[in-house]
Amino acid sequence: MSKNPEIYKKIKTGLVDYDGQQLATLVYLDCVLGELLRLLGPILGSLRTLTADNRLPGAGAQLRKSDSLMVSFYTLTRDRRYWSDLNDPEHRNNLAPSMENDLARFEMNVTCARLMQSVTFGDGLHQY
Repeated sequence: MSKNPEIYKKIKTGLVDYDGQQLATLVYLDCVLGELLRLLGPILGSLRTLTADNRLPGAGAQLRKSDSLMVSFYTLTRDRRYWSDLNDPEHRNNLAPSMENDLARFEMNVTCARLMQSVTFGDGLHQY
């Protein structure tokens, strides 16, 4: 929040009337949290084992059957070929809808909303 004061201000503005009941006021906060989950997800990557010989596109490195490769989610979520603005919470979330995701997102939104109503973030130089 201290690094993105414009985003912080929009969240705080949306929380002015939040009383724990009006979930519509959490729409922007939900966007911010969705973006946070995209950028800093709970899993760093995935390990894959090749089933055939291949060459790495671009670099041309030879890959052999049974080699292990690490696919970095951290790198993928910051690739400008797929994400034009890396600090845009209005990407909306990319989580597949499910009852578990909906409940987890709801709990996260409510917890963050209540926390942000009583906490002020700053960069040490400015108060927002």
